[in-house]
Amino acid sequence: MSEELKETLQDEGVAIAEPPQDDTAQGDIPGGDAAPETEAADVSSAGASAALPAGYDGPPVEATSRIDQKAVEALSRQVILSNKALYVLYGAMMAILAGVGVFVLLGIPDAMFVGIVLIIVGILVPPVAFIFTFLLVQKTGSKSFQVLYNTVQHFTFADFITVCETSDVSHGKTNTYAWARVVKAVEKKEYFFLFLATSAAFIVEKSGFSAPGTADDFRAMLKARLGAKFK
Repeated sequence: MSEELKETLQDEGVAIAEPPQDDTAQGDIPGGDAAPETEAADVSSAGASAALPAGYDGPPVEATSRIDQKAVEALSRQVILSNKALYVLYGAMMAILAGVGVFVLLGIPDAMFVGIVLIIVGILVPPVAFIFTFLLVQKTGSKSFQVLYNTVQHFTFADFITVCETSDVSHGKTNTYAWARVVKAVEKKEYFFLFLATSAAFIVEKSGFSAPGTADDFRAMLKARLGAKFK
């Protein structure tokens, strides 16, 4: 507003309010530079408190595993034995063949031999087929994983699962996985298996844990982190 117009308005008794002066420095703008510092502190604090799974008060756990034929065969056994669809398939096959055999045996006297054969086939074929499938999957798995033999994986289990992998084709390759990626975990005599899919899993050797964490600590961590998904 010009000075002449101001003087005219003042002469007529009109009060003029001056705009407030903005003395706030750019770096002090609320929500600007100062806010990220507070937010960063909160994130840091949250990260520290989430460093270990809720309900687990032991140390972070580290383990080193080597992928070899023995480990792959153990994984293949676990995959086939935990496949419920196979049990349903072969169980249905057994029930159908044996059921038809009983029907023929009781309902068609002249076909008694056929009925007996169907009952025997129904009882014997599904278990044999299951064993054949088991051996085939184990052999196929061993061959398909040969390229990974002698790969060494170093695991760090804390807020995330960190895997550092060393092999003939990769040296020091590191990947990080969220615990939510684990669909189930299984403990066996020599291994823990952490499945990310039906047939894809991390193989963690029980003999590969290093201080301060132990296999017992890892078991407690899995129970706290995965709950019912750990068996």
